[in-house]
Amino acid sequence: MTGHETCVERHGSTIHMWSTGSRTDPAVVLTHGAAMDHHSFDPQIDALVEAGFRVLTWDLRGHGASQPMGDSFDLDIAVDDLLAVMDTGEAPTAFLVGHSFGGYIVQGAAAKAPQRVRGLVVEGCTDLSAKPSALLALLAKFAPGRVARMPLERMRAESVKAISSRPDVTAQALEATGALTRDAYTQVIMAGLDCLTRDSGLGDNYQLPCPTLITYGQLDKANGGIFPKSAKPWAARQPYAEQTEIPRPGTPPTRTTPKHSTRS
Repeated sequence: MTGHETCVERHGSTIHMWSTGSRTDPAVVLTHGAAMDHHSFDPQIDALVEAGFRVLTWDLRGHGASQPMGDSFDLDIAVDDLLAVMDTGEAPTAFLVGHSFGGYIVQGAAAKAPQRVRGLVVEGCTDLSAKPSALLALLAKFAPGRVARMPLERMRAESVKAISSRPDVTAQALEATGALTRDAYTQVIMAGLDCLTRDSGLGDNYQLPCPTLITYGQLDKANGGIFPKSAKPWAARQPYAEQTEIPRPGTPPTRTTPKHSTRS
């Protein structure tokens, strides 16, 4: 099912979005991960519409059709972009789904505008409010130099390698990563690392403001397997959260095992 495409100008970037389903149905906004694009969620759209939801997908700035990168790329500007997508898409409230970096974006939106978020589904990310580990903080100090020396093709290859060995998923990932310039890729990598190492300022006792499903792929080994390891204790800290493991896939489970991901 092909959605209606529209866009919004945001700080030097034209953000593209697609709406599928009836505007009278409750909205679900799907936010993809770093270096991917809105096609990450193609397998879920029809099922969500058939279940009675209107689906909004979008490309993050510097990704897919949302070009150019614009002023900058970090979590804060991405959160504001998501809220602008909801405004432009006439979704005053919505259920937010985010994979990887998109998971941090939807958490940030829930913290900034809790009255607009009816529920969260996060896939393959960690608790934005958690204090960074000393080891990750130390490793982050060396990241800028390593990233600066990394050729663009190696960035693309490492992203695709971490995703899947399935040819169809690999092909879609290669196409998505091809939309990023080297400068954009560098900003995206550093923004993702910042999510793992930043102190969000939300506090030790922060509680997600809405029902939340925390999901991860059984074989997700990204960043030392931090996402599966952190899911259970994260869910245990939250009064309205559950966690579930999606069998077999690495990342993104929305593409590698779409039926399991959609049912979750």
